[in-house]
Amino acid sequence: MVSMRWLIVLVLLVPLAFAEPNMSIENSAQPGETILGKITTTNLVEKITKDNFAFFSGRRKVPFEIEIKELNKTYYFYIVPTISGNFTMKVSHIVFKENETIKEKNFEEVLEIRKKIINESNTSGSKILSVLPGFIEKGRDLHIENKGDFELELEVLGEKIKLKKGESKIINFEEIKDKKFVEVKSYKKFVIPVIVSETINESQEKPIGKSFVLRFEGFLTAKVSAGKNETVQIKIRNIGSSVNITSIQSPPQIIFPRLERIKGNSTVEINLTLRFKRAKFFNSTIFINYTEGKKKGILEIPTEIFVVEKGVNKTKVRISDKTCEELNGKECSRGFFCNGTAEYTIDKKYCCFAQCVKLNEPHGSSSWIIGLLIIIVLAFVAYLAYKKQKKLKKLPEEKLESVKPYSS
Repeated sequence: MVSMRWLIVLVLLVPLAFAEPNMSIENSAQPGETILGKITTTNLVEKITKDNFAFFSGRRKVPFEIEIKELNKTYYFYIVPTISGNFTMKVSHIVFKENETIKEKNFEEVLEIRKKIINESNTSGSKILSVLPGFIEKGRDLHIENKGDFELELEVLGEKIKLKKGESKIINFEEIKDKKFVEVKSYKKFVIPVIVSETINESQEKPIGKSFVLRFEGFLTAKVSAGKNETVQIKIRNIGSSVNITSIQSPPQIIFPRLERIKGNSTVEINLTLRFKRAKFFNSTIFINYTEGKKKGILEIPTEIFVVEKGVNKTKVRISDKTCEELNGKECSRGFFCNGTAEYTIDKKYCCFAQCVKLNEPHGSSSWIIGLLIIIVLAFVAYLAYKKQKKLKKLPEEKLESVKPYSS
């Protein structure tokens, strides 16, 4: 009888266990390696998107490349870390229903991104494989690239592949059949989920595939001075065939040069002009839209610009791990600048520890002195002009003396 009661309790608890979202992810990887994860749930109220994800280095938010897709109430996602370090991934506001009650769940995972140095044939180095995208769709290519130091041997759907250092390969999956996952076997196993869309009739137009051949490692970060043009160089790699650039969406403070085409299997160096009027923290994203044959792609370049006051040595400007309030500083409002020590804080503020002075009064109250000097100079010029004019005009007595008497 007791065992029957426990069985009834277990049966009642099972739906509750499946209702609550669960997340699984590999939390250890190397820079450039694809990290795969998934969130499973049965009673989700709101869709999970990239906006639910945030990544932090300490308390500082950092950009990570991420894409997410849903299939049969499971959300598959992948991220591509490009820099080493310990990062915190936060997945917030996962809204679900449990026993007709709306609830919310948050996830937090620590990601350790480090190169793993190994020895092979008396040579030290790393094995790093990039697999993009992190899920497979019909008509969408899979790009694999060797980002490590050794040659890699792989096996994909029974096909054996060798990739030299820096070499890449494109694998097309037109016929996926009934597979739910595709394994990419190498020094480790990448299990790539297959996302099958709704059945397309022969009469319907096939969807245009996406391209992932343009790569930008990391994110654009720089320290620049306010009030002057500065140049920053970035590198964009094309690991596929030639692409045509259709449009570039860049904030007005970042001037992107004309770019029409990038050749296949090449790297282009691009000089960007940064122009900021005042000291502040600036972050945005540059979007480069391109086509690779019939496929369309978007390269996103996240930016993180620290603008300092003109005349400040930008190389010595540090970023504190505390907030401006914790440091008892203040952020100067628009139209003012800091006339003393300032530094960037974890809350992305240019924190001033001196006085905030109006931009039209760069030296405090010295502007009235400049005005007075101008008045004095103008008065002196007017006086000289008056003296000159007076000299030219003769008095009546002087005019009479200058007239010679008439002699017959």
